[in-house]
Amino acid sequence: MNSFWITSFIETFINKGNGWQSYELESNEQTEFYQPIIVQVGVGTGDDTCELTQVVKQKYDGKLFAIDWFQGNISTPSGEDIDAHNYTEDDTKIDIRYQEVLNKIKKVGKISFPPYDALKTTTLIKGNSHEELEKFEDNSIDVLFIDGGHEYSVVKKDIEIGWNKVKPGGYICGDDYSGDYHLNNIDKVSKEDLEKDTINGKSFVKMKDNNGFLLSVPNIHAGVIKAVYDFFNGEASVNHMGRYWFIKK
Repeated sequence: MNSFWITSFIETFINKGNGWQSYELESNEQTEFYQPIIVQVGVGTGDDTCELTQVVKQKYDGKLFAIDWFQGNISTPSGEDIDAHNYTEDDTKIDIRYQEVLNKIKKVGKISFPPYDALKTTTLIKGNSHEELEKFEDNSIDVLFIDGGHEYSVVKKDIEIGWNKVKPGGYICGDDYSGDYHLNNIDKVSKEDLEKDTINGKSFVKMKDNNGFLLSVPNIHAGVIKAVYDFFNGEASVNHMGRYWFIKK
């Protein structure tokens, strides 16, 4: 467990509270807990969705809604190693991706807490994130995790819609804030480059070279960085080592 950042984040903020909606057991007789609603935008291969399913069910008995259109990212360069990232309009392929993730989620119940049906915890939604987020009531989501498209227009819209759906005291967070805003001169990036998956830049993410030295990955998700920075006026917290951002409403 906790191999994914988002599950660690949820456990930290729900379990400890920090002034949020959660609370710990007051007595051994207490059986009721606050049951959070977690929404994940961007499912991909479904691995973190499965991890989230376990945490949300086992520790909080909450609900998880995982949204993806399963078409991949529009701006991802062709030939991406992870096929789920490659863009497609092929309905057959889209359905295959959806079914593969659905089957992974079902296995969670069979393996982790049989004979529980994991789909009672997790609802997998195939659709456009902007349209699907609009269906949630305002101030209803405890944690909204955004990890869908990397294009500025896509991320900004996810945040704009999602912010209204997060309840006061809840959190909105996401992946791929992959480099410093000022160091990479994000304010000077062209509109065209902001709609690309990545551009050249100095990333928080580091990889070892052939000599074993850690070097910054030479690309960043500029659209994500600018969308988050713009909407929250640079006030969102960023985990530099992990590329993750979050802010409390």
